[in-house]
Amino acid sequence: MKEMVKLSDPALPRLQIQMDSDKVMLSWPSWASQFHLEYSTAMTPVAGWKPVNEPAQEVGESLRVIQEIRSPAVFCRFRQSW
Repeated sequence: MKEMVKLSDPALPRLQIQMDSDKVMLSWPSWASQFHLEYSTAMTPVAGWKPVNEPAQEVGESLRVIQEIRSPAVFCRFRQSW
C-alpha cells in the first residue's frame, strides 16, 4: 500500500501560478530542482503526461516556466524526478 503525502508536508515545494492576459507563469523554490512540470490535454488516469519542453529558468531563489495560454486547455502537474 502506498503512503499518502499530506499537501502541507514541509518537504514539498509550493507551486505558484500567476496569469497574465496571454501567459501563465509557474514557479517553485530553487531548492526543489528535482521537481519538474508535465502536461496533458486530458485529466484522465491514462492521460499520457509529457514533460513541459521549456526549461525552468532560475530567477533569484525560484525556478520558473512561462507558457502561452493555449486552446484547447492544457493541464499541468508537478512531479519529482527520481
